[in-house]
Amino acid sequence: MEMFEGFEDEDEDENEEEEEEDDDDDAEMSATLEQTDIADGSDENIERASKALPQLDPEAIWIPPVNSSIAQHELYTTKPTPYTYDLGNLTVYDPNPLPPFPTNADLDSTARAAAQSLIAELLTTRPIRRSADSVLINLPAPTTPLPREKSLPSAKPKTKWQEFAEKKGIAPKRKSERANLVFDEERKEWVPKWGYKGKNKEAEGEWLVEVDPEKEERDGEAGDKRREGRAARKERIKREERKRRANERRAVQGKGLAS
Repeated sequence: MEMFEGFEDEDEDENEEEEEEDDDDDAEMSATLEQTDIADGSDENIERASKALPQLDPEAIWIPPVNSSIAQHELYTTKPTPYTYDLGNLTVYDPNPLPPFPTNADLDSTARAAAQSLIAELLTTRPIRRSADSVLINLPAPTTPLPREKSLPSAKPKTKWQEFAEKKGIAPKRKSERANLVFDEERKEWVPKWGYKGKNKEAEGEWLVEVDPEKEERDGEAGDKRREGRAARKERIKREERKRRANERRAVQGKGLAS
């Protein structure tokens, strides 16, 4: 009887072990099913997954504290002499000397440490805001004055008319006076002085023009006012072009004498 009782105890132990293995298998299967349910993308499972995650304010951005392990081990580096920053120019200055014969690995490590420190300084000292499609950091005004790439532009040389106007005390016209408009008494509206449909081409398109009796008596012919107006306008254009070229030559000569 004792022998049979021993066999019964062994059977009970084996049954308990089998039940524990079944429980472990069921737990693993349920965990796998939960992961599969969350990953299948259905509305119900997405809602379940979102409830399980912490709710974040859409206007706030999580920043690791300075004393956190992420900030200390991934962003901040320890240097004998601290960095100085110009966040407005996104610049960090490292006053620590390099080894006498730096290798590429030394240079990479120094640059990486400086970049990490600059990013940490931006994340921990500047206001951050998030829009619908980007994350924005407001930068301060730059503190390092940067030199110009090119020299300051030289003063534009004065034209002959500007020199004459200064000598005679002729003030430059105001912007309203320089406007390219003149009032047409016949049409009772403002029209351009020149250019397309300008007042200076008014007689060129008229089908009936008035003859100047004095000119007819002096020259013996009435003349064509349309053709004369067109020729006079072209002559004015040529004259202005000659003046422009003369001013350019004078400006070049003035630069040569100044140098």
